[in-house]
Amino acid sequence: MTRFTAISVLFLSVSFNIKAQALGSNLVQNGDAEAGQASSDKNRPVAAIPGWNIVRNPDVANWGDDGRLSKDNAPGPLDRGKHYFVGGPANSLSSLTQDVDVTAIAGTVDANGVVFNVSAYLGGIASDRATAALTVTFFTAGGTSVKTLTLGPVSDHDDSKVDGLYLRRQIGLVPALTRRINLALVFTGGDSSYNYGAADNVSLLLTTPASGSAQTVLGANLIQNGDAESAAAGDSDQTIALDTPGWVRTGQFDVEQYKAGGQFSPFAPGPSDHGKNYFTGGPDSSLSTGMQDIDVSSAGSVLDTGTVTYNATAWLGGNGGDHDTATLIIQFQNWSGTVIGSAQLGPVTADDRNGATSLLQRTQNGTVPSGTRLIHVVLTMTRKDGDYNDGYADNLSLTLGVPTRPSVNPTGVITASDFGASSTIAPGTWIEIYGTSMTQNTRLWQGSDFTQNGTQAPTKLADVSVTIGGQPAYVDYISPNQVNALVPSTVGTGPVQVTVTNNLGTSDARTVTVVPLQPGLLAPALLRINGKQYVQGFLTDGNYAAPSGAIPGVNTRPAKPGDTVTFYGIGFGPVTPNVPAGTVTSGLTLLASPVQILFNNTPGGLAYQGLAPGFAGLYQFNVVVPNIPDNDAVPLSFSVGGVGGNQTLYIAVHH
Repeated sequence: MTRFTAISVLFLSVSFNIKAQALGSNLVQNGDAEAGQASSDKNRPVAAIPGWNIVRNPDVANWGDDGRLSKDNAPGPLDRGKHYFVGGPANSLSSLTQDVDVTAIAGTVDANGVVFNVSAYLGGIASDRATAALTVTFFTAGGTSVKTLTLGPVSDHDDSKVDGLYLRRQIGLVPALTRRINLALVFTGGDSSYNYGAADNVSLLLTTPASGSAQTVLGANLIQNGDAESAAAGDSDQTIALDTPGWVRTGQFDVEQYKAGGQFSPFAPGPSDHGKNYFTGGPDSSLSTGMQDIDVSSAGSVLDTGTVTYNATAWLGGNGGDHDTATLIIQFQNWSGTVIGSAQLGPVTADDRNGATSLLQRTQNGTVPSGTRLIHVVLTMTRKDGDYNDGYADNLSLTLGVPTRPSVNPTGVITASDFGASSTIAPGTWIEIYGTSMTQNTRLWQGSDFTQNGTQAPTKLADVSVTIGGQPAYVDYISPNQVNALVPSTVGTGPVQVTVTNNLGTSDARTVTVVPLQPGLLAPALLRINGKQYVQGFLTDGNYAAPSGAIPGVNTRPAKPGDTVTFYGIGFGPVTPNVPAGTVTSGLTLLASPVQILFNNTPGGLAYQGLAPGFAGLYQFNVVVPNIPDNDAVPLSFSVGGVGGNQTLYIAVHH
């Protein structure tokens, strides 16, 4: 520590100035080591390095020369030139320094209006503990340090003992009163007589959020290289990618190619637009990470309204029965680095994948906290089995958007999907409304939402309400893209208008046709067996009336003639005594129009036909199974008042 402090003082006394005149461009002179010459003999360092002050023996090396870093195989910048910086022939501290003078933008700096983005590729060789670090210090006009940050060094753990350079980056706010920014590349010797600490592509970018636009932040995927396509994968699963552009990585965070017919074949399930590459944890790391910091300050004024939403998506998985996992964590930070909100996707476990090599999509939505200026993204691969870290990821996305008034899709109004999904609706039936920007909330109604001693359903849930034919509907479920509602009993027939309203406005109306009756029976996709959709018929012993053992983990058996099977439906019309839509049914009722339920062509006996007690808008039918021949797929049809349902359904019947 004493030696570092002493040499830092020396840096300040000999560094020289350059002007910060080009916001948005790299202000580091010769940050890529390409100006000037490189040494051909590592024991004879160059005498001068353009743009930099030299302290002791730093040098410029050719990639691939004299036993140093390989040009073709060592990790480092993809856009590497001929040269890189190295510590030099003495096993001691050496350094390169330069200053950036920012007095020309002093007013903007003092108004907390300048953002810095500093980065460098840092590392060394695996056989030696020599390191490189970049220290950045912000000084006032009087020479007082107001902030210091350090990138690196890249340790053996960080690079898993790989010869090469890894990207390091920090983003933040230039402190008020800063007039000079000092950059110091410090090379620390290791185990040999030569200082193999190395660096390349040193960069300092200054930007002003006010000069940007919120539209550069809103609506686009903010994760750079989220699909792994900007990197060249290693030649085999035992070599790592030379670089993962956009990602600061530790361990052997890597990119692999999908290879048909092998372990790394395009995973099913997985993203259909998977491209050539995906991320992995690498060949020999128990823990690997890829990190990004995303500057969203150009949208600061919009973010501070608290109305900006985020949508995070990632495909995550692993290999076969291995328990290695991938997890994506997103942190919303202010300029002080305080985490003011977060989201997590994954991990996807081997059990989630049913032991298959696959990627599963994970999504999370929410509101960006007011005060957010930086978003920190961390993709972590954790190895639990084997030598290779088989945490896998692909197609990572993070988008921000400002909510608008709701929009209902042109054909976005249907009866409940599990009851037939008809585009024609009826009074008192359940409907689903699909669209965008419905709400920022996702929730079902709860008992506390009901009025009149828990018997009257709500017409507004959170900030969402629905009108059908100008009348308020009863809202059961809300989410950004779907709202479920119960149609009022008194809505007129014929073409009517459907609208959704939230606290930002009302959607354009969509026209839907209302008919007196539009019956449907409960038949969820879970009961689709061998290409046939079975009705959800409950038997008194707790089984579903379907072929035995047809659905793993679900109790099924064929109904027997004489069994009573219970069906549930919607859209069957009025009952006596009258129960208006939106009212919880408290007793037994009888349908006003006659109902017929046929097993093939044989009618079942109706022991009960009316609204289901304890529910709103749900009908119940207790049906006695007729004496018909054994059949695992008996066609089941139904009608009310002569109006048939539009579903093709089946039920299993055996003696």
